[in-house]
Amino acid sequence: MSVELNWQEGEETGDVRWEQLETTVAQEPARTIVNRTARRPVRSRRVVQFLLAVLAGMLIGGAGLAVFVAVRSNEGSELARRDVEASVALLLDAQRSGDIRGYAQMLDGTAEIWRSRQIAELRQGPPAPAHASVQSVQLQGDLAMANLLETPADGGESTSRTAFFRLRNGQWLLTAPDPEQFGPVAELVTSHFQISYREADKSTIQALVDLSEGFYVALCGELRCRESERPIPLVLDYADTLPTAGDGLQIRSSQLSGLTSTNRPGPAFEQELAAEMASYLAAAGFTAASPALRTAAATWAASDLTGITAADTQALRAAVRRGEDLSLEDAWQAITVRNRGSLQERAIVASMFGYAQEIYGAGAAGRLLDAAPAELPLALRRSFDVSTGDFQAGWLTWMQAGSSDADLPA
Repeated sequence: MSVELNWQEGEETGDVRWEQLETTVAQEPARTIVNRTARRPVRSRRVVQFLLAVLAGMLIGGAGLAVFVAVRSNEGSELARRDVEASVALLLDAQRSGDIRGYAQMLDGTAEIWRSRQIAELRQGPPAPAHASVQSVQLQGDLAMANLLETPADGGESTSRTAFFRLRNGQWLLTAPDPEQFGPVAELVTSHFQISYREADKSTIQALVDLSEGFYVALCGELRCRESERPIPLVLDYADTLPTAGDGLQIRSSQLSGLTSTNRPGPAFEQELAAEMASYLAAAGFTAASPALRTAAATWAASDLTGITAADTQALRAAVRRGEDLSLEDAWQAITVRNRGSLQERAIVASMFGYAQEIYGAGAAGRLLDAAPAELPLALRRSFDVSTGDFQAGWLTWMQAGSSDADLPA
């Protein structure tokens, strides 16, 4: 089969019309990608705007929730502060009246060692503050950490301290402190001490160093200290328990015993530091002396170094001025030989150290300790070459006269 093609040449005439072909240009691949990519940010911007709006809503909502929680927390702390203040008032009333049972009922019974110390201090400790108020409270579940501002009974400078309360059966009871609330443990070595304390006492540590070194030098002049080859451990106690027996001192932190308005350890801390240091040095230097005699020496030291007289010594001075029949020999026998005695007998022997120091000069307290456990006539003859009668007569005159320092209450 053959196909015949007939071409015709000529101009566009007649029925023959040539149509111009449409020219179609394909898009370049790169341009297509660019065009598609250029259209995408429209959606992305909308997504970003949406996410930003959601985030802003979350932030505003979170801030509102935080404000709500803070307000409710503050309200809860204020309610707790009022309830804790009511408990403090009950404790003070019991302390002022000497109501041991009522006082014990306001103590958390789960911390037995701590509770025993509180009751012992109620019997033998300083008088109750004239006024106490709760400045602030931090809540942690059923535990409240309260800042108390206390004015002493003698009208002296107010001190602030931290106390802990536990919610039991709807009432806030005074409870043992939580040492962890005072921060991590740190150490500092001074000329004579290796001090262990917590972060909360960092701002007061220099005042503690000055006190401890000053007391040490003064006491060593009286008690003839032996030079130690290593620093004496001095541990600040944040659990408020009885001092542990061992090679060192354990003193209740001023966070618990009280700080002055200038952030220095208060009088209670100074008294405890002086007494514990005197007892420690007496035990190291006078091993034959009874623990009761060393305690009497510690009572004297606390009064002598701080200028504050213990309540028992004030009561003794009042008894002397009333003309009560008091025997130094009987008191010495009870404390030095039998290692026990009444509060008045302890106060008598403590005052003997003070009188001896004032009349016979530096080192007199050490000489009395060194004479123990001899009976009083022999001890006085060895120490000061004086008879018991002459010593007691001079002591009575000294006690009746008193001094501004001797009559300053604790």
